[in-house]
Amino acid sequence: MIGSRTGIPFGTYSYTDTLQPQILNVPMQIPLGWLMMLPPSWAVAQAIVDRIKPRWEFPAFVGLSALAMTAWDLFLDPMMVTWEMWVWDNPGSYFGIPWINYLGWLLVSALITILIRPGKLPVAPLLIIYTTIWLLKSAGLGFYLGHTRCSYYR
Repeated sequence: MIGSRTGIPFGTYSYTDTLQPQILNVPMQIPLGWLMMLPPSWAVAQAIVDRIKPRWEFPAFVGLSALAMTAWDLFLDPMMVTWEMWVWDNPGSYFGIPWINYLGWLLVSALITILIRPGKLPVAPLLIIYTTIWLLKSAGLGFYLGHTRCSYYR
């Protein structure tokens, strides 16, 4: 809600009425999507961090999980913007999405991870979820963009 009202930290955008239901003009699917992808992103980080010296473990975990979450959004946002789920006030160069959005994703993902400080996770099943979503999004985005023009470029 803060991001869509102030433009901080994602840039200025607004949700359309396409996604329903909404609370305070924010579609319920948005926080649910974050809750769905945070544990698999943490598992990606955990799988890598298990090989790092203990004193760097938590900072590396925070950074890697933020990167994993942001990587998911690189596939999500182009389709959502094309389907006009939300609209950017100042479209950017990545399928009409400003790069500040991805810096916001890194920041918010890192802050949530720092606040929650997740413990050890069941890495294998969560990696399967992350990988499956990654592959489906990759194939879907490739297929979709191969047969449709992004609305930003109309």
